[in-house]
Amino acid sequence: MQNLGRMIDEFHQVGAFVVLIGIRSASLLDQNVRRFQRLADEKQVLLVSDMLRGVLGNSQWMSDPIHPNDEGYAAISARLADVLRPFLAELAPAGG
Repeated sequence: MQNLGRMIDEFHQVGAFVVLIGIRSASLLDQNVRRFQRLADEKQVLLVSDMLRGVLGNSQWMSDPIHPNDEGYAAISARLADVLRPFLAELAPAGG
């Protein structure tokens, strides 16, 4: 987590809005959920945990047991867009 924290610091130094996205395996419990939450709180970044919830293991959205298909990726991007939408106005450049 130290390296991830340093990367977040570097992104913040150049003014980036950082989103920490949690990816959980379909077959394993994520041992890092609490650590990611603490890091997000400490670094004041947006955490989107379990980004693949409902996609992994859903045969309609998977091309194989590990990789989403086009519809799965569309569901993932729609979920991320929904999370980011409330922040877009404050992230837009002035005059843009």
